[in-house]
This record gives sequence, structure tokens and C-alpha cells, in this order.
Amino acid sequence: MANYRALAASYRSKVLEYVWAEDWTLCKASNGTKVYKKSSSDFNGVIHKAEFDIDAPPEKCLDLVTDPTKHANMDRGIKEMTMIERMDEDFVVLRTTTEKLMGGLISARDFVDIVGVDRNVHNRMIMYYGSIELPQHPVQRGFVRGITYPSAFTFKAVDGNPNKTHAAIIYQSDIKLFPAFLIGKLMPSILVTLSEDIRRGVTTL
Repeated sequence: MANYRALAASYRSKVLEYVWAEDWTLCKASNGTKVYKKSSSDFNGVIHKAEFDIDAPPEKCLDLVTDPTKHANMDRGIKEMTMIERMDEDFVVLRTTTEKLMGGLISARDFVDIVGVDRNVHNRMIMYYGSIELPQHPVQRGFVRGITYPSAFTFKAVDGNPNKTHAAIIYQSDIKLFPAFLIGKLMPSILVTLSEDIRRGVTTL
């Protein structure tokens, strides 16, 4: 467990670097969501950030993404999300499987991530996560094991309105997609869809 916590702490530190980074480049704006990109310092790839507002308080938004059942029901890209281990209220290991994309051109993925929650980082609530290797949980039949590099959901109340949230999704992964350039084209649209799912989920789940 100590090693889990040390790894999670390193993911948290890296995510906060991305939260405060200013060298993002806008790559898509749609339906009230802006998606940015920059080179990742964690792997030879690109990290994306989506920013958008939600008509709900930060606590409700955080509950939606941290509850595995609610999250799986909310996110159209997820097939199943299962808790492997819970260390405490804000520290868990999750297995997530995703649906196939582009008519099966991108096969279904399987991720095992360590997930932490920090409820007050400069007035933000943050769920941060990244991959962990667990030999007792190998990739499932019919899936490809993906790697999540330090990623997060962040939620901050809009000034003057505690019932409205400014949200950000910071996401980077190696889904072993070939050709690799497709991920740069697909990810902005995937994040726009996820922002729409979160907006809908806080009112229905």
C-alpha cells in the first residue's frame, strides 16, 4: 500500500504541474467546451485538457466521477468500471474497460489505475489517477491493455456562484493505437463528448 501511495503522490504532483501550465494550445471548441493540447513530459505523446462549466456544485461533480457505478453509467466511452481495492475513502484502485471505437478500428481497452482524491487544492477538488501494474490483474480476454499517464478531473466553484462549477479534464494515455496520429484527431472530440456526459450526468444520476 505504501508503494501505491507513493506512486499516487507522484501522479498528483505531475497533474498539478499541468493544472498550472500556461503553454497549452487551443485545438477544438464545441458546445461550450474548449480543448487544449501540449506535449507530455511523461511519454512521447500529447496531453489534452478540456475546460467547461457545469450547472452543479463541485461536490456533486466530484461524486459523479469518483463513484464507479455513476461514472460508468455517465461516460458513454466506458463499458465497465470496477473497484479492485479501496484503501480509504479517497484512495482506490480501479479497472476500467472501454468500448470499441470507429467501428472496431480501435479495439476495446482495459486499464488498471490508482485513483486519489484531494478535496481542497487552491479551492479546487481534484480526482487524479494513472496506471499501476498489478500482476494479479492481467489484461482481460478481448481487450488491449492501455496505459494512463498522470490525468485528472478538476472542479472549482465559479466565483460568486457556489452552485456552478468550472471543470477541467486533463488526460493522457497510450492506447497503443496505430497509426498513432489518429489519437490526436480523435481525443478532442472524445473529451467534448465526455464534457457533455458530465453535464448530463450531474442532473440524472
